[in-house]
Amino acid sequence: MKKFTAAIAAIVIVGAGFSATPAFATEPVGQPVPLSAQSDRPAAGYTETITPATHPLDLPKGATDAAAAKQAASPNGSTDAVGTGSITGRVVSSVSGSPVSGADVAVLTFTADGDVAFFDTVTADGDGRYTVPGLTADTYWLQFADVKGSLGLQWWGATILNPYGTSVAVADGQARTADWTMSPSGVVQGTVTCEQCTGAPDPAHTSVSIDVPDPNQANHWNRVAELPIDGDGNYISYVIFANTPSYPRYLTFAFNDGSSVHSPVSFGDPFVVTGNGKVTSNVLISHLINPIPGFGDEYGVADNSVVNALYYDFLNRLPSVGEATGWVRLLYNGTPPSAVADGFVNSDEYRLIRIDAAYKNILGRGADAKGRADWLNNMKAGRITTDDIETSFYASQEYLTNHGGTNTSFAAALYKDLLHRDGSPSDWAFWGNLAATRGRDWVIKQFWNERETIGERVTLMYEKYLGRTPDAEGLQHWVNVALAIGDSGLRSGLTSNQEYFIRAQYRYSEV
Repeated sequence: MKKFTAAIAAIVIVGAGFSATPAFATEPVGQPVPLSAQSDRPAAGYTETITPATHPLDLPKGATDAAAAKQAASPNGSTDAVGTGSITGRVVSSVSGSPVSGADVAVLTFTADGDVAFFDTVTADGDGRYTVPGLTADTYWLQFADVKGSLGLQWWGATILNPYGTSVAVADGQARTADWTMSPSGVVQGTVTCEQCTGAPDPAHTSVSIDVPDPNQANHWNRVAELPIDGDGNYISYVIFANTPSYPRYLTFAFNDGSSVHSPVSFGDPFVVTGNGKVTSNVLISHLINPIPGFGDEYGVADNSVVNALYYDFLNRLPSVGEATGWVRLLYNGTPPSAVADGFVNSDEYRLIRIDAAYKNILGRGADAKGRADWLNNMKAGRITTDDIETSFYASQEYLTNHGGTNTSFAAALYKDLLHRDGSPSDWAFWGNLAATRGRDWVIKQFWNERETIGERVTLMYEKYLGRTPDAEGLQHWVNVALAIGDSGLRSGLTSNQEYFIRAQYRYSEV
């Protein structure tokens, strides 16, 4: 990046009226909306139809269908052809009715543990026809891959509610016919994490399912597939049908039976699968929280989730029922969410957390009692903001002494600590001279309000409060907010918008 100078580092004040767009985390827009009030999400008391799995790969403890999908490239099973049976068929497209020329056809058998015991592959001819000869008497599973087109990967006999299909039994000397009409299908993958966990969920106690809402029964779900997770929390299925008008969206559920402080069932955002497409659907296993007496409807439950998220994000702890009740009552009765967020941003407990962190991270030591009290009293009196402690510490004599004792070494340290890059000797000399003539406070102000520095702070807040990195438009928007009203206003804005509210309900659910 180019060196920023005093001219380009000057603060640019923008208008206070910020436009909100759906492309990024918006300004505060009213009370928290319950997830259950939004479409295609389960409400309390939802039901589910679970069809017993018959395919070896549609079992929580088995492999994913990646094993079958990769057999041609990395076979593990036997390919000996010693039998007298065969399977013959023709593969056509459900979209065009035309033959699927060049389709890969894999014929497999599995062990009881879901490992591939036998496989063979053939290629369909120009008319979509194929033959697999030399099969012994057994039960076979057929998988079709449209390697030239956009239909994806599919098992014989599959449907949108049973993407793993059915088997074909072959007797000695028997010629079975297995024609297949391929419908578009795609890949669904994702990662399961858990709120307030230090690592990935235990695969022995966690699995996921992919479901579709029942078009004929409200708040009822049909399980399409159940899948294991690996040690990093990842899962994948290659054979989920593209959505149809009857089944317009999917939802991923995560099931936990290994942690008593986390919800046994959590779910992600609804998603759509397209032919030969790839969708990422992550699921956050929610942390259980206590209900608030008198606020048991869906809006009170949503407010409770938001309050618990605010406590954890600002105060690094969860509230007692008594503490949460007051804040839930405020939200429930219509207090603007921005006012509630401001209450946390300006609380003594949060200010002391920030004071202690500044001593540790900037000065490299613990706070002395007098200094800690003085900074808090100045914040409470309105003489400084919570964020001013950081700029004050960077401009302090103690910081200068800790980093070489010269204005040049001071400037070099700011490049590393605030811009997270080295800079050059000419950069250090430039800013060292300005520190000598205009003072370290002035220099810190230029660094602190540089768009590069603000952009990094915005990115860190997105990750902390919204669980994601900012899109380009959102980054630009919130950098302008920080320039206009400061970091405290930025924190309040990011924690009082609907994206934060929705994520809070994924993070925290009532017992």
